[in-house]
Amino acid sequence: MNVHKTLIASVVGFGLMLPIYEGGSIMQPTKVEAAIDTSEVSREAKVLLGTPYLYGGETVSGFDCSGFVQYVFEKVGVYVPRSTDQQWQVGETVAKANLQVGDVVFFSNTYREGISHTGIYLGNNQFIHAHRQRGIEVANLTSTYWAEKYTGAKRYNALEITSDSNIVKESMTHIGTEYTKGGVTPSGFDTAGFVQYVYKEAKGMTIPRYANDQWEAGSYVKKDQLQVGDIVFFKTSVLNPAIYIGNDYVIHVTLSEGVRITNLKVDSYWADKYEGAKRF
Repeated sequence: MNVHKTLIASVVGFGLMLPIYEGGSIMQPTKVEAAIDTSEVSREAKVLLGTPYLYGGETVSGFDCSGFVQYVFEKVGVYVPRSTDQQWQVGETVAKANLQVGDVVFFSNTYREGISHTGIYLGNNQFIHAHRQRGIEVANLTSTYWAEKYTGAKRYNALEITSDSNIVKESMTHIGTEYTKGGVTPSGFDTAGFVQYVYKEAKGMTIPRYANDQWEAGSYVKKDQLQVGDIVFFKTSVLNPAIYIGNDYVIHVTLSEGVRITNLKVDSYWADKYEGAKRF
């Protein structure tokens, strides 16, 4: 990975376009190129060869198939959803004859019906994946088993979060901050406290403290007209505000994971809880 891309990716972790501070001056925002560099995808994947399989695993201690794919793409600056089903729903569909290194290949009816397995294409009909018995290994698409199970492929060129918005930059600095009941500072946030804090820091704007009041303020925005910085609301037993950061992604606070990124259209928990959005 070249130095410039490394700087960008290390600031945000998810392919966000940000200005880089160098020698006290601000360089122009630079977008990490789509697919980043397919050789980087391949290299990051191969580094993990031999890592054991772990159901639900998403770290170097052990991976399942979709956890492996997500981990590798995050390493090169692209955020993809967590589960195999969700990964299948995003990205550009690619014909088998047009596969390129770095594309993600999908298989059906392996251990369950439907889309059930995924891996990263390496070229020459080879792909790397998390095998249930052998861990991270290289396999061949032309083998009888995988050829029969092959379902399709996706290219994730367009999944980068590519905005130089101050709201996005401020939001991303807090990824991983824990949920704290009543929290309104970087030492811990609740759902609405996070949104209020980011708006104050990034825009100098004071918005209401609580989700219900945030929902009553601002101008209503249709889902297909969302813009970076809009506040998206999900409805569980209460309203949960989130900040839209582009490309169907929001950043928000959850009780279990704190500040995290979610794809509002495909996430298995949040997608059907979309309530609406407001613009301030």
